[in-house]
Amino acid sequence: MDNITVRLLNKDLLDALHQCWIAAFSDYQVPIHMTKEHFVINLNQTGADLDASSGAFAGDKMVGFIINGIRRFEGALTAYDVGTAMVREYRGKGLSKRLFSVAEEKTLKLGVKQYLLEVICDNEPAYNAYLKTGFKVTREFECFKAGSVNAKTEKRNDIKIEPALFEECAPLAPSMLEYKTSWQNTLDAAGAIKDTLACFVARSGKGLVGYAIFQKTRRRMLQIGALPELRTDGVYEMLVDAGARALGNGDITIVNLPNEAVCTKVAVKNCGFGLLIRQYEMVKRY
Repeated sequence: MDNITVRLLNKDLLDALHQCWIAAFSDYQVPIHMTKEHFVINLNQTGADLDASSGAFAGDKMVGFIINGIRRFEGALTAYDVGTAMVREYRGKGLSKRLFSVAEEKTLKLGVKQYLLEVICDNEPAYNAYLKTGFKVTREFECFKAGSVNAKTEKRNDIKIEPALFEECAPLAPSMLEYKTSWQNTLDAAGAIKDTLACFVARSGKGLVGYAIFQKTRRRMLQIGALPELRTDGVYEMLVDAGARALGNGDITIVNLPNEAVCTKVAVKNCGFGLLIRQYEMVKRY
């Protein structure tokens, strides 16, 4: 593969990167096709820094990439693997290692203290490769999907679900969120794409008792929370139902619910969501 060059990316390569994304993920275990508009939204959501990302090129054609997001995560400046992929005919030739080496060198110069990624649990080759390069599993996630939402619980007359702004929901997270979110579901991630969100609050006579944040472009629920005493009393299901109606017909996904999201998982299953995949969150610390 001496004819393949690996170098850092930049914003001028956005179109080429999008085309490579489509080609490289076309036969992925979970296909990830995005329009150019949705691709840019995803980059903004995940804090992508193309100057800290790398691409593999066969001549002028991009055939693989690592896209890194850069943000603070759990108190440390962190690089996050937004996407790593290779066009089929260039896989298994050691390019991923070269891509990571180039991107890692740049992130370290930026002062990054840890590198974060997610890998599908069934993808044993990738999982084992990450272990060999110093990554350790920190959490296991479950991802869910529903073709339609049908909450199996009666709606409460003492609770009203109302549309809200992201700025109204964000302050509720510290006291109402049952679990620590993954990178792409944090408030920083949601706030970066707030024009694409559908947000809701649950209100009782005592005030706000719950909230939910949905992403319209990718039809995902990013966060849901409620006061601890109300998490098993139908509030979650009412919020999910409101989000589903706002998104309209089509599949809805919920990505990366960790093990501690016990009540949340019960509620989404009550609404008709089924398990899609399991993922490991892995971290390499410097």
